[in-house]
Parts: sequence; C-alpha cells; structure tokens
Amino acid sequence: MKLPAFLCICLLVSLGSVRAQLDKSTFGSEPIILKHADSLLGTTSEAGAVRRVKGNVTFLQGNVTVTCSEAIQYLDQNRVELSGNVVINQGTVTLRTPHGEYNGNTRTAFGRSGVTLTDRDTKLSAIEGFYSTADRIADFYRNVVVENDSMLVYSDTLKYLRDSQNSFANGSVSAFGKYESVRLYGDSLSNFPSQRYMRVAGGTPLFCRIDTVKKQTTDTAAALAFDTLCISGTVLEAFRDVGNERYIATGNMRLTRGSLAARSTIGTYSHSFENIQLQGAPVIWMDSTQLSGDSIAISLRNQGLERIAAFRNAFAATKSDTVQGDRIHQITGDNIFIAVSKDTLRRITAENKAFSLYFLYKEGTPDGVSRSSADMITIDLEHGQASNVHWTGKVDGEYLPEAIISNHLNEFNLRNFRWLTNRPSFSLAGLRIPTERAPVRLENPGEQKRKK
Repeated sequence: MKLPAFLCICLLVSLGSVRAQLDKSTFGSEPIILKHADSLLGTTSEAGAVRRVKGNVTFLQGNVTVTCSEAIQYLDQNRVELSGNVVINQGTVTLRTPHGEYNGNTRTAFGRSGVTLTDRDTKLSAIEGFYSTADRIADFYRNVVVENDSMLVYSDTLKYLRDSQNSFANGSVSAFGKYESVRLYGDSLSNFPSQRYMRVAGGTPLFCRIDTVKKQTTDTAAALAFDTLCISGTVLEAFRDVGNERYIATGNMRLTRGSLAARSTIGTYSHSFENIQLQGAPVIWMDSTQLSGDSIAISLRNQGLERIAAFRNAFAATKSDTVQGDRIHQITGDNIFIAVSKDTLRRITAENKAFSLYFLYKEGTPDGVSRSSADMITIDLEHGQASNVHWTGKVDGEYLPEAIISNHLNEFNLRNFRWLTNRPSFSLAGLRIPTERAPVRLENPGEQKRKK
C-alpha cells in the first residue's frame, strides 16, 4: 500500500527530528562534523562506529575548526584522535601540536609531544596541554613557557584564562622582563595583566633588577651579582602601573645591592621614583656601618645609591677598624641621614637629641673614648671609616681615658646599641636565565613610537 505524499513528508520530518534528538542526547552537545578529507574508511570497533580519514582533514564543531593530516573519528563517543600538523582554532586562539585529541562532548582539545597556544599577544608552549573551548581555559604541563608583550615566564605547570588573560604558573617559576632587566623567581606566580599586577609566593620568592652586567665573564652568578638589586620576602607583589612601577616584599624581607644589605618586615622598591622604603624593624648594612630605625628610606639616582635616611629611634654603628673589632663608633638621634657617593658612605648626620660614642686613637693605638650630645652630630667617613666628627648646638661631652674603658667597653655603649651579624646574602648560582628561546632585549614600544 502506498502512503500519501503528505504522510511521507511528515514521516521524514519526524525521523529527522528523532535523529537530531538522539544526537543531542547521545553526545550531550552538537556532534563533530567532518567537513573534508582526501580519503575515508569506515569501520566498527568495540567503541562503535569509527572513521579513519587522511589528507587535508577538517572537522567543525560550532565556532571550533580542527585541521590535521590524519585522524580517527569515534562517532559514538563524539571525539577524534589527531596527528600530523594538528591545528585547533577558536576565534583568536590557535592550538598547534603534532599529536592530539579533540573531545566534542567536553569541548576539550589536548596536545602532546609539544604543544603551543597563541592568543593575541600571548603565546604558551609546553610538552603537553589542554584547552577547553567551552570555558576558554588552558592547562599546560611540563616545561611550560609563556610569552606576552612584556614578560617571559617559565614554570612546571600553568593555567591560562583566555577571557581575562590572567595566568597562574606553578613549580620552579622564573619570569623575565623583555624591555627591562627584571627577573622574578618563586614556586608560584599569579599574573593579572589588566590590573598590571603580579604576585609571587612559595619557596623563597626573589626579585632581581640588573643594573649593570659584567660582560667579560662566563660565570652567570658573578654576572648577576654585580651591581644587581635583589629583594626577597615571603610574598612578592609587582605593581606595574604606568609611571608608578613598584615591587613590594612582605614577610622576612631581605635586600642586597653591591655592598648594601638590609632586613625588615616590609620592603617597597619604586623603580619609577627611584627609592626603597623599609618598614618593620629595618636594619641596613653598608661597608662597615649598620643603621636601624623605625623606618628607613633609600634614595637612588640613575639606579645608584644617593642617600639613606632612618626615621625615629635612629641608630648607626661603625666599626672603628678591622683590628679593634670590638670598638664600634655609635651615633643616635631622632633621625639619621647618610650621604652616599659612588656606592660609598661619605657622611653620617644625626639630628634632634643626637648622641655619639667615638673611639679615639693615637698613632694607631687605642686612646680612650669621647661621649657627646648635641643638636646635630656629623661624622665624615673615608674608605668606610670615621675620619672626623662635628658637633653643632648645645654641645655636651666627656672624655674617658683608655685606662678606664679598656676592659669594660660594653658598659659605655649608647642606649639601644646592638651589632647584628645576620647580614643577608643571596646565592644566584643555579638560577634560570633566559635561553635562546627567550627574545633578545628590545626597545620599549613607547620609545619606538617616539622615534617614528
């Protein structure tokens, strides 16, 4: 019996609707569509219907395009195994790998044996990685390298959020500035480009700014240590605002730069304004002098030291010579200012309620001590050693002969005297440095625009 034409049309429409519903129910999402292949072989397996395709292969799913040299498509599982110049594209994101897989149900791309993902100005590479085309999130593993317009980051693993471009690196993290000699090290790094903010934590986070590098050396540690500012803390934060680039170390802050070293609870380095602020029981060592106070400010000029200031309860101590190590000149006041030239201390000035303890010598032999107070006390230094002392305003003092003090030096120290020996230092040997994969140092884009 023949069915009327109208019923045939209705039946075909119904079957098409059922087929569409089955596809959606089976796959949980739209199926992966084979758009083109030079050859196709259909088979069956325990996994169900299988297509083996070769030559200029192209698959589509929504806004995702997959191309490769050959592939195995598991129709019932809605996934494809890919090999040979695999390229997966979604908008501005392109994933490339020699071998990979795309799962249409989870909308996840996977690459192995080397995978790269590019998104606008960001490029990720690793031995293997996943990218969710649904959530637009990438997870890369093993020898991860991330490069954007300003930084290069190495790590063991990395999560990249395409929508915000935020990234989270973990495991042996090293970050390098492309236009400035800035390096960051730690166990984890969180980068928020839209906020111009980075956070480094875990292990012993370290920030380095290399001002000058010895060119005639094959020793990486020596090259890094020369004239390099290093700051460490429990947590490092970088705020890279235009015109106000600064780095903050919180918790057990340690700092070194040439002959300068410091400790405090919090340290803030402002590259834009060329200064360093230390808070929380700060102590500074430079040459043979130690300085402390409630807070300390270090002023730089052209990345060279210019002035050091300690505010409130300031105390400076300088060893009188290397032979008589227990004879330490002391000066205290509400505030102390130290003038620096060519990275060498030149003058120490204490103001307001200033007191000094100055050991005297006669022809190189200890000759007692001078204790004084004044409105202002200034000590001139030569080669790191005190050479002259000047007292100004309401001067009061006393001289104690050598016979009285020789066996009781500690009894004559000024109040709050302390000589600390936990001067910080960093071993830069073994730290990762940019390899041939890293870009060479470029001109700042702003400078290029000005030249044009």
